[in-house]
Amino acid sequence: MTSNSEQGVGGQDGGGKEAKIVRIEGVVERWVDNEVFLVLPEDGEIHNLNELGAAIWRLLAEPRSEAEIIAILCAAYPTVDRDRIKRDVEDLIDDLDDLGLIRD
Repeated sequence: MTSNSEQGVGGQDGGGKEAKIVRIEGVVERWVDNEVFLVLPEDGEIHNLNELGAAIWRLLAEPRSEAEIIAILCAAYPTVDRDRIKRDVEDLIDDLDDLGLIRD
């Protein structure tokens, strides 16, 4: 497995397959309407995800690749431009990785 600094979460591993993204254990979730508040187990820091972020977090209940997440959201929102969904997913995955909420 490549390190996040070399490849980034959701990037391809050395075998050409896209890495699966996994939530870290112990994150406490609190849902309010279509948003989710996440509490990190180590320090109690709270992070809020908007509706799209919450949808992606919900999809990550099972390990998934970035490409799988993009495909699911494109099917769910066919009127939204695929490139926009791709950018939004990539940005959020990067943010979740930076916050230590996911791993690959």
